[in-house]
Amino acid sequence: MFLTADLESGAAPAEHKPAVHMTGKKEFTHPDWTGSDKLHAFRVLCLDSETGAVQWERTAYEGTVYDHRSRRGSYAAQPR
Repeated sequence: MFLTADLESGAAPAEHKPAVHMTGKKEFTHPDWTGSDKLHAFRVLCLDSETGAVQWERTAYEGTVYDHRSRRGSYAAQPR
C-alpha cells in the first residue's frame, strides 16, 4: 500500500512567487488559500497492508510549490 505525505517547513525564499490568478483584469486571492509561502517535502511511503509497518520511504520533491492550496486540504491529496 502506498501513502503520500506533504511536510511543510520553513519560509519559501523571498524571490519565490506563486501562480497569479485573475478574475478579468483583477488579481484574485481566495481567503482559504495557503501553503505557497512555505517550503515543502513531498514523500511517498510504502506500507505493509497487514501490519502497517513502513517498508520504505522516499522523498519525491523538496522545495517551493507552484500554486496555493485550500486550508482544508493538503498538497499530498491534490490530483495531478
